[in-house]
Amino acid sequence: MKLYKIGEISKLFKVSNDILRHYEREGLLIPQKKGENGYRYYSNRQIWKIGTIRALRNLGVGLGEIKKHLDNRSISKSSQLIDFQLEVIEERLAELQDLKKQLKHKKEYLNRIKREENYGEIQEIDLPERRCYRRHNSVVTDWDIDLELKRLKNGADSTEDEHFAESKVGAVLSRKGYAEGKYTQYSGTFLLEGGGDEILAGGSYLSLIFKGPYSRSEEYYEVLKEYIREKDLKVAGDILELYKIDIYETEDENEFVTEIQVPVKENEKY
Repeated sequence: MKLYKIGEISKLFKVSNDILRHYEREGLLIPQKKGENGYRYYSNRQIWKIGTIRALRNLGVGLGEIKKHLDNRSISKSSQLIDFQLEVIEERLAELQDLKKQLKHKKEYLNRIKREENYGEIQEIDLPERRCYRRHNSVVTDWDIDLELKRLKNGADSTEDEHFAESKVGAVLSRKGYAEGKYTQYSGTFLLEGGGDEILAGGSYLSLIFKGPYSRSEEYYEVLKEYIREKDLKVAGDILELYKIDIYETEDENEFVTEIQVPVKENEKY
């Protein structure tokens, strides 16, 4: 019987000494011998056990279940374990396929944003009703918005990874705040999602997409106000800011892309 130092086993299986000691505390892998200085030694007859533990841990099997398997092995139970491993692998493959789809979609989205040429221009558009998750609370700073959006995403029933999915998040500026020129005092945040429990009204909107830091929104709100006056329109509801490119995609604020959507209607004529 050949003995191996804990350091040799650690290097061979790419597992830390601390994890090997944890396996020992859990009763999964007891060293064959301990030296007078407390140094641990494992025998060549334990190699299979270490390999089995690592393989099952990589599949997410808990230490308790692994111990049961190690203590009571049989062909039948090994077959059942293989079935379990195959199920886990199929689940992971499905998750990876879904992630691949999200990544491809996100890349197409980023390329579409890069091709955008109408920055700073006002477009008159018609939008359908949109379902969303929404938080109604006062938000003052950009970083507060980021925190509130994270809380919103955590509570939403969405399977998309926020880092890889197309951006569907934004903040709400109340009609009153807009009228008073308080362009950075938001009344809430939202996440556009088909299963959302609230609805953003459909209808006529003014859309303006701008590139650069969030602080530039103030100048574009003034541009929108002037356009509304010239066209004899009236703001019909709360204003939406959608963050198309933000801190998740770039650290350069000059590359941020934001869309402002203002619901409007014609002034009543008497």
